[in-house]
Amino acid sequence: MKLFGSVYAAVATMALLTGTAGAVSQLPGDLVTYHTSFVQQSPNGAGQIEGTMHLRIASDGKIQGDYRPGGGRLFDVIGGLTGEQIWLNIGYARVIHLTGTYQNGKIVGYTYIDEPHAAVLPEVPRIYEFDATPETTSPPQV
Repeated sequence: MKLFGSVYAAVATMALLTGTAGAVSQLPGDLVTYHTSFVQQSPNGAGQIEGTMHLRIASDGKIQGDYRPGGGRLFDVIGGLTGEQIWLNIGYARVIHLTGTYQNGKIVGYTYIDEPHAAVLPEVPRIYEFDATPETTSPPQV
């Protein structure tokens, strides 16, 4: 995986702003491991961040788990699922908020990461497409 300057800055920003993983009571349901990627869409589509996410999706739509960008720290994840619409919050102090769809166990969505200290175009938020594909062939049915 190649990290370009602005993508590296996004990972560093996520690590500094979102905080570390903490203790959260566990939801019922199967723990599913996802291979994830954040692909920068704008302003210039400069790179990709790959990682791993573990999620439990309860029958009432509550989501809980953790996310680790490639080689990075572990962050808590919470979220919700209504039908095929999903939202996820990664981190604490400054949350990365994702919205998207959940279909056949796969999550596809978008977020933006505001990088106020980025060297290039500091006033322009970076828009990322998020993709999470489960390791298992049979995702949990909710």
